[in-house]
Amino acid sequence: MFRLTNVSCSAIRGKIREDYQHIFSVYDFINVVCEKDVKSNYGRTVFGRLTADGSEFKKELDNLCFHVKFTGHGYRDTPAMTIRGFQRLLLILGGKVAQEFRALVETTFSRVMAGDRSMIDVIESNNKSNGAIQQAYRAGLEHDPSPGDGPDDHLLDTITGKRNWEEMEKSVSLGREYEQSLERSTGYLREAIVLRKELNILEIEQEKNKISVADEARAKELEFNCKKYAQELEHERVKMALAEENRAKILAFERTKRQIVSNPVLRTEPVVIAPVQVREPTITVQNVYLKNKAQFPKITKKQEGPLLSNAGKAAKDAYKTKHGELPSSKDENGQFMVAAYPVTEESMIMEALVDAYRKLLAGSTPTLQKFFLIPTN
Repeated sequence: MFRLTNVSCSAIRGKIREDYQHIFSVYDFINVVCEKDVKSNYGRTVFGRLTADGSEFKKELDNLCFHVKFTGHGYRDTPAMTIRGFQRLLLILGGKVAQEFRALVETTFSRVMAGDRSMIDVIESNNKSNGAIQQAYRAGLEHDPSPGDGPDDHLLDTITGKRNWEEMEKSVSLGREYEQSLERSTGYLREAIVLRKELNILEIEQEKNKISVADEARAKELEFNCKKYAQELEHERVKMALAEENRAKILAFERTKRQIVSNPVLRTEPVVIAPVQVREPTITVQNVYLKNKAQFPKITKKQEGPLLSNAGKAAKDAYKTKHGELPSSKDENGQFMVAAYPVTEESMIMEALVDAYRKLLAGSTPTLQKFFLIPTN
């Protein structure tokens, strides 16, 4: 006699018959799967109800049962089943046990039919294992084929083989169709060669006209690209001129400063040197958003307004905290404009945009936040 033990260490009595079938106590099995004490009378009561006269399962369970006497004083004949018989019994028991087993069977069958390659690792691991449960299943597969009135064990192999045969026949049929299509294409090609030899001068002129039209379209494309590159070059030139202008102002300021310091006459009176107004390249919150838009999950146009508004407020607060003043909101002529920041503050604006985006989606469902990979605090 040997025992089959589950994760909670409840042992199910079993033995190996003369025909090498591994069989186990039905009472112990029902007690274990229904989370009862293995010595409880619960398993005897339930199985007695299922095999009573008038039960729709009586005939099927009688066919699955062996009656054996396990080693021990006072033990009576006990109904026993193979591991495959227990699987049929799980479906008959009903309730939560049958529900969980049906879900397991459905999931496993779906993974097999879908070709889930992760199943290969599970099968290889079971193939190499000498555990009691694996040995019991091997014995059941070899000596207890298809318990009850179910389909043959090799039904899936038969279905797969039939499908492969049908696919092979289909491939042969498609090959024939391709061969016929190739023959037709060859005939069309011969006809096209004959027609090509018969082209007159008018057709040649038409080809020349097509080439001329294509060249014209290419010329327009080149012209457009030249204008585009010229605009980009002009933009770079303006930036370089602005940088050179700022540099000249700084050099003039430093030169004047040195002259005053080095001339005793000029130092007799206090001199106030006006600070140089250096025009630095600036950026806005919208510039940074458009530049890094690809890094944000897609949002609607309706959401962009609140996002930029909230980010603008956060960027102003961060700038004021850092520099003690708000960013400039006027141009050189004193006209009001969107708040502009030095280009060196791009990372600060980006942080404000990310923070505003998180707050904008704070009211979204956890599923939506998970889909967009938005971290939550």
